[in-house]
Amino acid sequence: MARKLAMVLCLALLSACAPIDMNIAELLSPPRINVRQTQVEQALGAHISLDSIQFQYPREGDYRSPFVFSDMDGDGLMEAIVFYTSIESGGGIRVKVLREEADGHWTLIDDRSGFGDRVHVVRFSNLLSADSQNLLIGWENGATGLRRLDVFSYRDGRLSALYQTYYTVFDIERYEAGVLEQIALVRQDVTGAYQLNLLGRTLDGRLSVLGDAALSGDIYRVLNLTKGVMRENSNGIFVDARRFTDHQISTEIFEVIDGRLVPLVADLEREVINRLYRQTLRSDASLLSLDLRGDGRVVIPIHDEEPLPGLVAEAELEPLRLTLFIYYNHAGFLEVADRAVVNADAGYLFFFPESWVGRVTVERRPETGVWHFFEVNPFTNLPSAELMRIRVHSIRGYQDQYIGDYVHLADRGLLQYYGFIPNTTSELAISRQEMIDNFMLL
Repeated sequence: MARKLAMVLCLALLSACAPIDMNIAELLSPPRINVRQTQVEQALGAHISLDSIQFQYPREGDYRSPFVFSDMDGDGLMEAIVFYTSIESGGGIRVKVLREEADGHWTLIDDRSGFGDRVHVVRFSNLLSADSQNLLIGWENGATGLRRLDVFSYRDGRLSALYQTYYTVFDIERYEAGVLEQIALVRQDVTGAYQLNLLGRTLDGRLSVLGDAALSGDIYRVLNLTKGVMRENSNGIFVDARRFTDHQISTEIFEVIDGRLVPLVADLEREVINRLYRQTLRSDASLLSLDLRGDGRVVIPIHDEEPLPGLVAEAELEPLRLTLFIYYNHAGFLEVADRAVVNADAGYLFFFPESWVGRVTVERRPETGVWHFFEVNPFTNLPSAELMRIRVHSIRGYQDQYIGDYVHLADRGLLQYYGFIPNTTSELAISRQEMIDNFMLL
C-alpha cells in the first residue's frame, strides 16, 4: 500500500507508547557517512567553533541529516547545506551552504538565518529549469507550529531567494505536463481561512502562483495533500482535513487544468459538488487519501455504514466494517473501486471478492494473531463454512506444527504473514492464488 497510509497507521500505533522526554538531536552526533561529510565539517571549522553549535536534523522527508548534499547545478560537484543552532547565544536556527571545488576543498558560499527553531523538511525540485535544481526548506516554530517555506535558486555559485510563504502542508509533483515540477501548497490567509495554491513557472520565468482555490470554511486542521491521476493528461489534488462542526475527516478534490484549480468535490454552495463532499466524511484519522494500487489513481478510504454480517461473539471488540476505497469517476459520482478488511494492528488488508460482500464475516482472535473468514448462513445469521485464515507470526515466537499447512504471504521485519484455505464445498471458496493476490501489506 502507499507509504502515506502506512506512515499514518504506524504513527497511530506509536502514539499508544509512553512518551520519551528527551531531545534526540542532543543525543546524536551527525553520522560520518563518508569522507565528504568530514571534509565539510573541517571547512565549517574555519568559520565557526563546532563546539559552540548544535546540529539540527530535518524532521520529515528523505533528508534527515543536518548535512544535506546535492549537485544542484549539474556540474558534477556537490553543494552541502548544513543546519545548526548556537549553544552559547541560544539564537535561532541557521543554515550554511558550501560548494565543493575541483580540488576537493569546500568553499562557504552562503550563510543565513532560518525561521523558528526547527527544520521541518528539505526538498530539491526542477521548478524553473530542467538543468538546475531549486532548494526548498520548510522551517517550523516548535512553540506555535507555524511553518515557512523558502525557495532558492542556485546558479553561478550563488544561492538566491526566489519565494517565501507560510504553509501548513506542501508537496512537489508534475501536476502539469512537461519536464518542470510544481508545488501544491496549503496555507492560511490573514483571516485564518485555508487556501490551496499551485506554484510554478510563469511565462516570464518567475516562480509564482498559477492557480488558487479556497478550501472549506469548516476545517481547522489540514492532514494530507496528495496528487492523483484524474484522467488522461489531467491530474488532481486531494486535500484531507479535520472539520470544526463534527470533527470528522473530509476530502476536497481539485483538478489541475491549465494551471487553474477546478473543484470537483468541495464544500461549496453547489448542490452536486457539496453532496459528493459529504460522502467523503469519516471519523478515523488513519483513513487518508492514497494511491492504493500504485497506478496513480488516488482513492478515498471510508468505512462502510454497516458492520460485517453475522452474530459473532466478540463483545470486547468493535464490530468490524469493510473499508470502501472510493474515487471520482468524472461522470459526477464517487464510485467504489475496492473493498477490504483492514487489520491496522498487524499491518495488512485483504480485498473482499465481490461475491463475499454481505455474505462473509471475520472472527478475530487477537490472542493467536489469527483472523478467520466465514461464510454467513443467511437463515441463522451465524458463521458456517470457513473460507480462509490469515495469521501473523513472529520469527522469534513459538512456531506451532500447523504453520506448514499455511501459504507464506509476506514478511516485514520480524513478522511473517501466512494464509490458509480450508477444504470446503462452499460456492464462496477462493483459490490459494486469489488469496495471495488479494492480500496487501500496509
